[in-house]
Amino acid sequence: MQTSRAIKKKDSRHRILQAASKRLRREGLDGASIATVMNDAGLTHGTFNAHFKNKDELTIEAFKHSLAQSQPRWVKHEDRSWQQRVRRMAAAYLNPTHRDHKQDGCPIAALASEVSSSSAKGFRQSYSDGVLSTILDIAEIGDRADNPEKYDQSVALLALWIGGLNLSRNVDDKLKSDHILKVCNQASARLIDG
Repeated sequence: MQTSRAIKKKDSRHRILQAASKRLRREGLDGASIATVMNDAGLTHGTFNAHFKNKDELTIEAFKHSLAQSQPRWVKHEDRSWQQRVRRMAAAYLNPTHRDHKQDGCPIAALASEVSSSSAKGFRQSYSDGVLSTILDIAEIGDRADNPEKYDQSVALLALWIGGLNLSRNVDDKLKSDHILKVCNQASARLIDG
């Protein structure tokens, strides 16, 4: 049985990770400063020190937390076929709600343009691990060797979805932005039907 103190500590860590993951996805690596995150979480800087060594550790943990939160909404479902699975995942990923609510969406897409220039120690490795595990989760395999064709299709699909989502976020015209999402959904179906 957990003590009251252990429960409070677990709760404060969760609040910090929730606040940091939202900031990270919405504003990028620079937006998730310790002071801002702690203010969002309604906690003190001292509480931060009880959970994390530094901002780099917080960034990595917030990325992992946000991936664990967002990925099941579009990846984890029972599907009758690979084609049905891909169509469902594409529709769940490439839609106006995901486009318009970056703070609740996929951190892989939200941070794609920042990873190569990140100075956060260990962040690039965590991001890379997240991408590779997501590819395996999309394909529903444990390793590329299990099904190389499905693995390769999953790589192409994730790249298409991340690119399509980011393009749609960066186009000011809503109708054209919606069209990008629609075309990328259609391309996903063609990729696996081809």
